[in-house]
Amino acid sequence: RIIAFNDFHGHIASPVHNTEEEMVAPAKAFPNHLTSGAALGRWIDQLRSEVTHSLLLSSGDAIGASPIESSLFFDEPTIQYLNLLRVDAVAVGNHEFDQGLAHLLRLAQGGCETNHGAKISCSHPNSQFQGSNFPWLAGNLETTDGQNLLPAYSIKEFEGVKIGIIGLVTAETPQLVRSQVIQGLRFRPEIRSVEKISNHLKALGVNTQILLIHEGGKIKGDWNDPTCPKASGRLFEILPRLLPYVDLVFSGHTHQGYACLVDGKPVMQADAYGKALSVVDLKIDTQNRGKPVTELTKFWNQLVSPNLPPTNSDVEIKRESLIANYQRLANNRGEKLVGSIDDSLHNNPDHDNRGDSTAGQLIADAQWWATRLPQTGASEFALMNPGGIRSNILCKQPPCSVSYAQLFEMQPFDNQLVVMSLSGQQIKNLFELQSNPDDHTRAYFLQPSHQINYFWNTHAPQGQRVENLNINGQPMLMNKNYRVTVNSFLAGGGDRYFQFRNGHDRLIGPADLDAVLEFLQLPEVARPSNAIRITVVH
Repeated sequence: RIIAFNDFHGHIASPVHNTEEEMVAPAKAFPNHLTSGAALGRWIDQLRSEVTHSLLLSSGDAIGASPIESSLFFDEPTIQYLNLLRVDAVAVGNHEFDQGLAHLLRLAQGGCETNHGAKISCSHPNSQFQGSNFPWLAGNLETTDGQNLLPAYSIKEFEGVKIGIIGLVTAETPQLVRSQVIQGLRFRPEIRSVEKISNHLKALGVNTQILLIHEGGKIKGDWNDPTCPKASGRLFEILPRLLPYVDLVFSGHTHQGYACLVDGKPVMQADAYGKALSVVDLKIDTQNRGKPVTELTKFWNQLVSPNLPPTNSDVEIKRESLIANYQRLANNRGEKLVGSIDDSLHNNPDHDNRGDSTAGQLIADAQWWATRLPQTGASEFALMNPGGIRSNILCKQPPCSVSYAQLFEMQPFDNQLVVMSLSGQQIKNLFELQSNPDDHTRAYFLQPSHQINYFWNTHAPQGQRVENLNINGQPMLMNKNYRVTVNSFLAGGGDRYFQFRNGHDRLIGPADLDAVLEFLQLPEVARPSNAIRITVVH
């Protein structure tokens, strides 16, 4: 039995539903369905107890963009939790590089962080962090001079039969992380890497091969429909060239749920945050070791219910104690109130003709505020990437107090602000890049501060969808330079906004979270209006 999860993002306590994009079929069916790390462990224990042999695998983004009880301690709690789950192998995802390769290697090998800033330097104040008990796999990652940094595969043996586990990170990682944290690294194409690794494993007598790939897609239909209706996305584009080499594929990255059967082989993803698990049962003929003998018995995705009763086993008690300990330590800092809001902060637009969001507005306004003065950059406006906003903050009866933990979870990446000069034409070109390549009627809108407003015409041709682009109520001049604030992720060309790399006269500013903390100290009447800034014309 192969049990897999993906995009855990350090949710050792309780996962949350972030954007509508991430609320796939099971989440919509159970809108209040929250599970805990303790419940996830129970389900995994139960699934393993039903069979003689099992593997527990994860297909990337196990850490990064994590809640405060993990990220405050550099995600060391998550590594300890995965050790207690007895994970057999983890593929590296793009978020494993949020803090750089050295940080990932430390989590794998152990030792304490020395450059800790505002975070806790080590989860063990009186001893060294021991690292991972499982291998991190990245078969397509190497240095620019061709050196492998992490293993490409892991081999597990059951009754004399070898099972190979190949791990790959998305080749698009350079477009998804800060450029400075992956300097000197190369992310090779997935197809070529799988072919090379698979042939090597076969030469070692490993015929049953599993691929963990941090790349994904989406479907339009039930997440256990093996036909995968209307499947789309990069994973499904490269699958035909991957499947000849492996027996099954566990994917990630897109936070979706699907259990497809493609060319007779399972291709699966189990939502995100530990809300669900993918399960595959295989039968392997031990009498025919010299040829492929893997037979698929059953495969399915299932929700992790919080209702499975505890067993009070030693390992379960250790997991629950671990979670409770880090929640307590995080609460010591996280419960501090840092300001108030008069509306819920959502990361998705509130209605159909809106491209900005209340969370995006507040963060962008805060970033502009922190860099508006001549000595801090003379910023004229700010732009925030929506993918950097990781949770919502609800406000049912305003004014509502906001805690440090809520802000930390909404904006956990620890980026610095960068003020740069770009021409009006460059800025318009950036906005034109917001189209969703899979659906021209939708877009990934950069969230602007209050100085910017424009219309987005979904009916216009690509490259001509931004209309009536204004700054402070006046048309933006294409040949004029403007001072704009972005976070260091965008400044390095993250999310494919490479135009930001051309920004000149750069000035490094404060941390992004510090900017929001300062902004919330302002009286609400002094904060800009949250009127619509991007009007979408359908």
